[in-house]
Amino acid sequence: MRFWGTIDSGLDPVYVVKPISIVMPGNPAQGKYRGPGWAEWSLGFLCTVLAATQLRSILTTPDPQTALSYYYQEPWVRNFHVAGLTIDLLVVLIVATWIFAWKKSEIWMVVLMALCLSGFVVSWAELLRAVAPDPTRVYILEGLPFGVINNKGILGASVFAGFFAMKMPLGTIDGVAKVLLRLVLWIGIFGVQWMLFEQMVKQV
Repeated sequence: MRFWGTIDSGLDPVYVVKPISIVMPGNPAQGKYRGPGWAEWSLGFLCTVLAATQLRSILTTPDPQTALSYYYQEPWVRNFHVAGLTIDLLVVLIVATWIFAWKKSEIWMVVLMALCLSGFVVSWAELLRAVAPDPTRVYILEGLPFGVINNKGILGASVFAGFFAMKMPLGTIDGVAKVLLRLVLWIGIFGVQWMLFEQMVKQV
């Protein structure tokens, strides 16, 4: 933007041009804006949904003398569910913080990936523990590999693993083909996990 003024010297007016710099977010004076993209927004939204379902499962008391009530009496179950809820909330917090503190985008990306890896591990750790042979167990869980597991089991694990797929570089592929390929990758991640679980259950 330029400001026009005159100098009164008693002669003909002389016009002086004074440049005025206005800094807007994302302009060269501050650097290119590097806030969360659609992959981070999607992850934040899905983790919000997972956190809501996770909080509900933690606060809900199951009916007595049911498989679910016996399962929730296991000392390690609550730890898994609290860990899953904590990871979900941290993901949402990081994505929200990234909007304003975008100059530290590299740090937020590393933190998000660490949280996604942790969420994936926590979901599968409880799932493996739930199906591990135990001669003292007097109940049979239903709804696996989803249901009672933190973050809905392999569904939540697919959300966390899918974030890595969403960030995978795809070369020159662009447009609709790029979106479809990423969707296929996510479906593949979900399907592979389900097949692994089915094979694991058959061998137990």
